[in-house]
Amino acid sequence: MLIEKRSIKNGKLLGYVYDGITYSIESLELYKQEKQNEGFKKNSIYEEILKAIKKGIAKEDPTFLSRLKKQKTKELKQRFLESLKKDYVTSVSENRFYSEERDISKLKNAYDLAIAAGADVMKVKTLDGRIELSVNDVKQALLELGEYYQSQLQKLWDLEEQVNKAQTEEEIEAIKWEN
Repeated sequence: MLIEKRSIKNGKLLGYVYDGITYSIESLELYKQEKQNEGFKKNSIYEEILKAIKKGIAKEDPTFLSRLKKQKTKELKQRFLESLKKDYVTSVSENRFYSEERDISKLKNAYDLAIAAGADVMKVKTLDGRIELSVNDVKQALLELGEYYQSQLQKLWDLEEQVNKAQTEEEIEAIKWEN
């Protein structure tokens, strides 16, 4: 059986797989050119491949769609992480907060310690430097940061679900992370 081998980046035909061996387009073209030389030795495998191509009986790469889906999922996860690296301004301060999961966890731990210590205010590290906020303001900032994180995570899950349901290359390519 002859199977097309395509690039997951652009869908370009790279070659063919025949009996588990990949033959590149370049090697097939070179073989065709060599056929015109004197003293040419026929290669029956290449001849079979070229005949099958001519007859149009090459099957599509069965792994192409799954490889494309894996690549798209990886791309979406990267966009998710990039969305968390953006500055996030809460309603309690004009300072920009970190919104990655580990940063929210650090802020939550500091908040928990401040509550346990009975503090009314606490120092918080933001992208703009260290500031002092009331524990109530930190609680509100944590809620907003958590909501933002969860909204981005839900967006990732929704897009991953679309990728998994996609049946064609065009459907997969149409799935985009919109800010």
